[in-house]
Amino acid sequence: MPSSCPLNRAPAYEPGTRVAVVDMQRPTAAFRVFEPLARLACGLGGSDIDAHPWTAVEDGCDDVGRASLRGGHVQVRTGTLR
Repeated sequence: MPSSCPLNRAPAYEPGTRVAVVDMQRPTAAFRVFEPLARLACGLGGSDIDAHPWTAVEDGCDDVGRASLRGGHVQVRTGTLR
C-alpha cells in the first residue's frame, strides 16, 4: 500500500483486522444532475471529492464488501487486512 494510504496511519492495524472506509465521489448516472451540489458541499467541508480512499481497501484487503449509495455518491468498502 502507498504510504499515503489511510490504512497505514495507525500502527495497531494487523493482518486479520477488519476495516471500513466510507467516503464520497461524484454522483453517477441519473444522479449526475446533483454533481454541482455535491462539489459545493465537499468544497465547503474541505474534503476532496476525487480522493477515493476506498481503493486502499480494495487493494490491501481480502473479503472486500462494496456498497454504493445515493446515486453512487457515497461509497462504502469493508475488508480484512492481508
